[in-house]
Amino acid sequence: MKANYGASMVIGAIAGLVGALAIFLFVAGMGGVSSLDPAFDTGSVEPVFSISASALWSMTLLAGIAVGTILAIATKAVARVIDPDAAANSLWIIAPVGATVGAVIGIVVFPLGVTVVGTIAEGTATVTVTDMVGMVALAGLLGGASVVWLSYVLSRPPVLEPDPELLAT
Repeated sequence: MKANYGASMVIGAIAGLVGALAIFLFVAGMGGVSSLDPAFDTGSVEPVFSISASALWSMTLLAGIAVGTILAIATKAVARVIDPDAAANSLWIIAPVGATVGAVIGIVVFPLGVTVVGTIAEGTATVTVTDMVGMVALAGLLGGASVVWLSYVLSRPPVLEPDPELLAT
């Protein structure tokens, strides 16, 4: 079966979105978000997350590592089932690459997102709930697509072979 790298990006984006939202709900439910306050600064009352900026960055880093590693390992397993004879890289290479890419994308999206749509004052990051969910979704889509695509390329590297359709014309 021929490798389909485009489909891996789409599947990765969906898997990353689901994984990011799941880990966000887990972290928020386990007390990772210390307070949910109303914001009276705008014309309407909106619930906001008020969390220590350092706690947000560390949770972002840990969540990116966890989800990136899980997606990379799952992609390697699926690629192994699809093509057991592929000249794949080792899981000892693929898993750290997935963890690194997941963490880097999370660290890029969240500080930039909090700076653009929220506020950071005296070490406390304040972001509305809808903006936070939007940032989580964006990080999940970008991170999932990147990690799964890269893991799939490492698991099933491209192989040069003649294309009979191209030669026929």
